[in-house]
Amino acid sequence: MALRLARAARRGTRETAGGTGFNDAAEISEGEWSSRMEAGRTYFYRVKADWGQRIFGTASLGSTNTEDFTFVSEALTMRLYNPVRALVEDGGTGSYDGRQKQASLDPLPEVAYENRFSSADKVQGMRLRGDYYLAVSLNPQLAEKFGKERFGVTLRVNVEGDPKAAPPYAEPLGDLGVSEGEKAERSDAMRLVGAAGVGTGALLVLGLGAWALLARRAAAAPPQAVPSGSAGPWHGAPCRALRRTPRVLRPGPPARIPWAGVLRTVTCTGTVPPVGPGTTGYGAGRRRAADGVRTASRTLRRPAGRARRR
Repeated sequence: MALRLARAARRGTRETAGGTGFNDAAEISEGEWSSRMEAGRTYFYRVKADWGQRIFGTASLGSTNTEDFTFVSEALTMRLYNPVRALVEDGGTGSYDGRQKQASLDPLPEVAYENRFSSADKVQGMRLRGDYYLAVSLNPQLAEKFGKERFGVTLRVNVEGDPKAAPPYAEPLGDLGVSEGEKAERSDAMRLVGAAGVGTGALLVLGLGAWALLARRAAAAPPQAVPSGSAGPWHGAPCRALRRTPRVLRPGPPARIPWAGVLRTVTCTGTVPPVGPGTTGYGAGRRRAADGVRTASRTLRRPAGRARRR
């Protein structure tokens, strides 16, 4: 492997800036590449590998001047991902004390269809042709112990072997992503879900608007007047009894509450007549509308000198 990497180095060092992720990974080929990297970040590169080819790679972290003896464990880590972005292999520099250190990938098998049947992860990972990704990470402790300046990293890559013919698939392989048919089905399904969500939301808004409008109209409606001399609910037998004996109307027989010389508040259910003649002493209390029924509170006072009725 050293001979292969030396052959790649003889082609000259080229500068490149790594990407921030898989989508914008910098495309590289065989050779030696240099980058200035910040501690705590990961840089992505992609290299093509065809059927029958294998990838070799190393990453070297340059030396740094430091007056005090210090070190950082696993200062640089390099990982290899296959075309479906599954981890294949990784390697690290180990302890870094300011002197140049190198991380390398273990020898990998050539890209072959039959690798998918292997039980070893790094063999199974080399089962697809296409773009392979190298991710180089620097430990954030480098900035704390060796300064915040960018660190020089040299990446050496070699792709060995001649491309071979693709295995005979029963159908065209196409791309490794989602097929056009699946994309269309997902798009139609998402469009239907979106339309249903918009319709449901519109119905809810209309329902809430109608409810608010009806509640506002009911609150603004004037109280219903009771003709003079008529026997409205406040003038019927149950509420006339309140003038003699205070009680709260509840289901079942009314309970007698003895009282004398104190203020009592009683509640009667019915249509509340307007305050005026015939309702003297019965000031309008709290009102609310619910299913066409209004409730009101009345305050009664019985003189202390009168006898209590049993």
